[in-house]
Amino acid sequence: MEDERNRADGVRYLQRGLALERANRVNEAVEQYRQAIAINPHLREAHNALGFYYQRSGLLAKAADAFHTVASLDGDFLAYFNLGYVLVELERYEDALEAFASCLRQAPEDAATHFELALIYLSRDEYSEALSHLQLPLTNYPEDWEVHNLLGRCLLGLRRYDEAVAALGRSLLLAGTPFAQAEVIENINTVERHREFRNLNTVKDQLYAREGVIYLGSAADDGLHVHEHHDFHFTYVDVATTLQRLNALASSSRWQFTAILAVDTLARPLAQAIAELLHTPLKTAEDLSEQDRVLLIFAVAREAELLLLTVEHLPCQATAFCLGLNWLRHSKLLPDVVGIVARGTCSVPWESELRQLRAEGARPEAVLECIARATMTIHTTVASTPIDPNLPRQIRYYTRVHRRVNVLGHE
Repeated sequence: MEDERNRADGVRYLQRGLALERANRVNEAVEQYRQAIAINPHLREAHNALGFYYQRSGLLAKAADAFHTVASLDGDFLAYFNLGYVLVELERYEDALEAFASCLRQAPEDAATHFELALIYLSRDEYSEALSHLQLPLTNYPEDWEVHNLLGRCLLGLRRYDEAVAALGRSLLLAGTPFAQAEVIENINTVERHREFRNLNTVKDQLYAREGVIYLGSAADDGLHVHEHHDFHFTYVDVATTLQRLNALASSSRWQFTAILAVDTLARPLAQAIAELLHTPLKTAEDLSEQDRVLLIFAVAREAELLLLTVEHLPCQATAFCLGLNWLRHSKLLPDVVGIVARGTCSVPWESELRQLRAEGARPEAVLECIARATMTIHTTVASTPIDPNLPRQIRYYTRVHRRVNVLGHE
């Protein structure tokens, strides 16, 4: 009797929550779902409703916990599918494989499950396995642009470039929104970039082929055979060499930026130096208009979220340059132009002085003086550092051979 009363009370809270959610009173609805679970922890429908709320709110870890509870209470197909879908969004691929394996045990021919499995195997660079799971989705969803888009990406991984372009062309015809079309066009560009190489021998080649990223290097390399570093601490000569390469490429490619923008205080000496080199005004975000084309400047880029937030709040299009890219341990997001990739630690010469001034609570004037000194040192070092003997070859790499780069105004 007690269990029946608890279930009845839990269902009443659940129904009240569903009614509140239909009335768009979401916060109140969530409280009702939680009350329902507190009274009856086995009420799968309440866990499910809470899971969907967490998913819509971007609280994916909590959504996964809720859907895991649903699956453990009633391991039906939908419970495991919802769980697997959220686990893919969290990039917890091994756990997602287990959830979708449970789906296949109940519905071996479910095309949606096979599509999700193809996505997982693609993320693991297991292209043949991914392709094997796409046969049912292609049969069941022949007009779905996402299925053909995924097919093209798998064929790209297998270096079957003509077939990849054909699949992506079909996807482009079916894509119904500008966002979807842009994604497919970028994947077609990725195929075409890969066609330009017999082998991807260097990180420079790889970043260009996969993402259209320009990798400039520093005084520690020759600008062509550039690799990742574990730790990298820029000297002023390193900074100067990277900026010489940036300036030469911008001039040869006739980049058409209307503004330079430093994303933080650490980037200001670099941004001021680049503004003078490129003869482009240095602006703040408040100065920008919709017509501007901005080159965003990072000194050491440690948090991908800073790039995302900055771009989100700009009124115009932007290209991002990171002197030292240092967030790849945490995010696969890439800026458009990179000096050096460092997986461990990374710093610039003026960083320690700025950090000390902040720690001491220094006056704003002292910070400005530090920025001015660093900017002047960058200028004098750029002027005194010998130009790379092979600089013309470095420029031809991006202006004649590999031209599909992600830079606004690139000719």
